Amino acid sequence: MSDRFGDYLTRKGLLKRNDIFRALDVQAESTVKIGTICLEEGYMTVRQVMNTLREHADSEKQFEDIAINLGFLTAQQLSHALKIQRQRRPFLGEILISLGLLNRHVLFEELGHFWEISNDSNRDEKKAAEDRRSKQKKENEDRVLKEVPFPMMYPEELREFREDVGHSMEKAILELTSYKPGTDIHEWASQVAFIINKVRGGAELDGIEWLAAVTSELEKGMLLIAESDEHSEGLSRVVQTYLRAADCVQSYLDSVNGNTALADMGISDEIRDAVRDYGSLGDIVTQDKIVSAYGKPEEVVAPIRENLAGLHILLVDDDTVIRNTLERHLRSYQVEVEQGKNGAIGLERLQQNLSPFDLMIVDLHMPIMDGFELVEEIRNTPEFKDMPVVMFTASLHMADVRKAISLGINGYVIKREWKTCLMPEVCRILGVDPNSVVQPG
Repeated sequence: MSDRFGDYLTRKGLLKRNDIFRALDVQAESTVKIGTICLEEGYMTVRQVMNTLREHADSEKQFEDIAINLGFLTAQQLSHALKIQRQRRPFLGEILISLGLLNRHVLFEELGHFWEISNDSNRDEKKAAEDRRSKQKKENEDRVLKEVPFPMMYPEELREFREDVGHSMEKAILELTSYKPGTDIHEWASQVAFIINKVRGGAELDGIEWLAAVTSELEKGMLLIAESDEHSEGLSRVVQTYLRAADCVQSYLDSVNGNTALADMGISDEIRDAVRDYGSLGDIVTQDKIVSAYGKPEEVVAPIRENLAGLHILLVDDDTVIRNTLERHLRSYQVEVEQGKNGAIGLERLQQNLSPFDLMIVDLHMPIMDGFELVEEIRNTPEFKDMPVVMFTASLHMADVRKAISLGINGYVIKREWKTCLMPEVCRILGVDPNSVVQPG
């Protein structure tokens, strides 16, 4: 896709061929090696990687081919490693911007044009797409940005937040531009939704309202496509709109100044309009549906604890911003908190900690070991099988709620509603009188 997009840019006269070669060289140098990914994922040991590299030095074969021939790597593991490599590969457009070869706004506009040209084979559809672009361009010229509140962050927090969101949106763009005839549309759309879900969860947790609203609409649209029974002719417009929304998000992040930022207030409506052809979402999580799935909540007759002070909680989530925000909130209740950035590390913390934890708060979607796998491992370990667990996730699917309940979780909290639902759930599970819990100032 990168070569084809590069050819497109050179044909339009926006870049020279040598510029594309230069960017592709940077992309190749920056791409994480398969051996490194296999080490990170635990597919190969350091010794196996070194032995493979030694064989590789004397052979024209690829590293992965040698690893498979030596029995160090399976085809399934390689497939997963290659998928990770593709997701972590720097986006060619971002490299062109970083090298000063292309303007960001031009990049997103041309990506949209390129996507339509690559996927539309009918001349009438191309004419209609050109008309839509002209109309959209006019609407964009008439659009006025509005200054909206942005939560105050320390410089290092803001930098990390920008990097996390920027990286996620780049991955989403890479997925969006990778779609071509023959692609499994359900898997493709689910992957885009999953990437955007991470951004939405962090935005809602930190109270960044505009970003939460935009990414919520983006995620819903992709979930709708993933759940649809057939390909819709409106997909081209959806992708165009998503690319423009990604540009709006980047511009929003770039405009943050103190406790305000400039936001495009019309992009959420634009996204909703673009996905309207796909119908409406069905089985979406709400707190009422969670209660219904559990059955009638148990009522605590006699509180076990007087308050939350002194509780020892293990928080497992792969998002650093979410972990730190939630830890600050919990510590305001005089709760002791330890962190783990994925299920494997969380399990290690659980096994190695000398002081037992009173409760675990576990994210659902995490690398290496997700929340489902972690809970299943805990419930199958005798010394931890009674550990109270709250599933803490931004997932919109009731199917995830039902699966989590079947694994034996004690509570389920949607990240977008954590400020009103998390502490009551903790109190209910641990038998703490909620009237004794004072909201921190």
